[in-house]
Amino acid sequence: MKEHRLTEDYTRAFRAFLDHTNEKKDLLAVLKRRIEAARAHSLLDIGAGNGDLAVPLSKLVDVYLAVEPKADFVAKLQAGGITTIHAAFPTDINQTFDVVLASHVVPWEEGESETFLRAAWRLLNPKGSFMMITYDEEVSEWGELLQASGLPIDSVGQGHFAGYKTLLASLGNLEVEPITTYVETESLDDMLLALAFVYGDGMPDRAEQFQENPVVQKTLEADYHNDGRYCFPFTHYLLQAIKQ
Repeated sequence: MKEHRLTEDYTRAFRAFLDHTNEKKDLLAVLKRRIEAARAHSLLDIGAGNGDLAVPLSKLVDVYLAVEPKADFVAKLQAGGITTIHAAFPTDINQTFDVVLASHVVPWEEGESETFLRAAWRLLNPKGSFMMITYDEEVSEWGELLQASGLPIDSVGQGHFAGYKTLLASLGNLEVEPITTYVETESLDDMLLALAFVYGDGMPDRAEQFQENPVVQKTLEADYHNDGRYCFPFTHYLLQAIKQ
């Protein structure tokens, strides 16, 4: 029964996050600008998700291919007319692209991240762009919230963001662009539920741990509550490396 309840709560958390964030809209605007500037005709989207970004991005290019490991997301992508490979990356792909995109899917573990990034790089055409979106949790308000609350986050302290930049700079010309998005709610409960989805990272028990942490609740009330609304920022970074 508890497992069933956690699954229901996590689904509610996912919906709360989607309902209260401008993340997809703002990330889409930046990606569209950069893809159009690259004059790309083909795009590989690694970890394409539920289609909220994939469908509008697919309309910007002549050839679009999605890679997605989750079966329910694959079904949604295919229902939206997206050609999709149901697999985790790296996987066998026998073509190259003007843009390879990986939004919040690059692993942070050093060995796994290098394998992932080098495999993605090999799928670029000459002058092509690898674009990834990630966090730098070590110097973010999100990381500060988790550390103050005593909540572990596996990637903090690992130097993963610096590692991404170092490797990509060794492969091509690297540009880094910060993008700040917001979760906004009218109630503390909705904010806790939305942020629990982020912390849970697919694991309902982690989401519950976040939601019930008293320091999290006090911090959100003290630092992120103003004029009757709660507003929490997330700073993403778009890293674009251009192949020579």
